[in-house]
Amino acid sequence: MRRNTDALAVDHRAAAVKRKERRRARFKRSRLLYALMFLPLLDILIFHYLPMVGIVIAFQDFSVGKGLFGSPWVGLRWFREFFQSTYFTEALSNTLRISLTTLVVNFPLPIIFALMLNEVKNKRFKRSVQTISYMPYFISTVIVIGIVHIFLAENGIFNVLRRIIGRETLIYLQRREMFLPIYIVVGIWQSLGFSAVIYIAAIAGVNYELYEAAAIDGCGRWRKMWHITLPGIRPTIIILLIMRMGGIVSVDFTRIILLANDLTWRVAETFQTYSYKRGLLEANYSSASAVGLMTSLVGFIMVIVANAISRRFADDSLF
Repeated sequence: MRRNTDALAVDHRAAAVKRKERRRARFKRSRLLYALMFLPLLDILIFHYLPMVGIVIAFQDFSVGKGLFGSPWVGLRWFREFFQSTYFTEALSNTLRISLTTLVVNFPLPIIFALMLNEVKNKRFKRSVQTISYMPYFISTVIVIGIVHIFLAENGIFNVLRRIIGRETLIYLQRREMFLPIYIVVGIWQSLGFSAVIYIAAIAGVNYELYEAAAIDGCGRWRKMWHITLPGIRPTIIILLIMRMGGIVSVDFTRIILLANDLTWRVAETFQTYSYKRGLLEANYSSASAVGLMTSLVGFIMVIVANAISRRFADDSLF
């Protein structure tokens, strides 16, 4: 019995040595890949994980002089203060209105655009349209909003056209009802082509034999699109939708700051702009951190809920 136990222990040690040697050999073969991973992982650690230590500021009466570990703890004071303030209802309604409208309008458009490009047979025209459509994505948001200000100014091209047809001049950027449409249109123009790239890639991965079989059965373009292309890219659509749900309480901060003014702040104030004002303009870092933490938690919960719903009803999920 003792000999069997000793032999079993020897076998375990030999197996452990072999596994260690295999891991070492695998690491040696892939050492260049690990070297390439080093800098991205270091970037994630330094700029994504280490700053999470600053979350404690949301529960402190933070003072720059006292530092992170010397500032007094105040618990949920800043959360209660924000929930009880008059800004909370306004910021919540504006954030949900802007983000939900953006989701409903902007999310389907890249899918439709990709499906339309897929039906274009002229390759040169197709490449030209695709290139022109995603070029605005690489233009700075500051430049884009500057162009918008020029076009919508009192003497801009839109007001010139209005005067030609006998209509009165409008100062578009000073009208509250125009803020959201302008915000949405600018977002579409800037991101439509680039957002469609991933759907175009997904369409390219659909089995071409399915289209040939459908053609034999007499299916036209619309039926192929509906019964082959869309089901083929459904996992991609669902995954991207789940990821977008994480930003349901987030908006394009830069675009709002550059488009809004004193006359439109009532419809442009969001969680991000409120956090910016409290943190950078008023130097209340604890209050700004509390609002940012709350926004991140809501986004995390929305991702979990959207993923669970997708897994339950569509059999596709992010994780």
